[in-house]
Amino acid sequence: MHNNMATVAQEPTDIDFALTTGTLQKPIYEMTPEEREEFYKNSILKIRQHLFNIGQPFVYEKEGKILAEYVDGTIKAVR
Repeated sequence: MHNNMATVAQEPTDIDFALTTGTLQKPIYEMTPEEREEFYKNSILKIRQHLFNIGQPFVYEKEGKILAEYVDGTIKAVR
């Protein structure tokens, strides 16, 4: 399975969107690997829910295929 997780920031100025939205308890570069994994999982769930709330599908790659998941649970291959 392809790992799509973001890389760890090397400098505090390189931290992604999460710092500006106030969702972090501490900077990513100070998190343990387990804390980062949990943060990424929660982020994906929040993004998925936001997309469904605005009527958009959650699009992702799995096994080399681009898939779109809709709020009703339908999953369609995009390409």
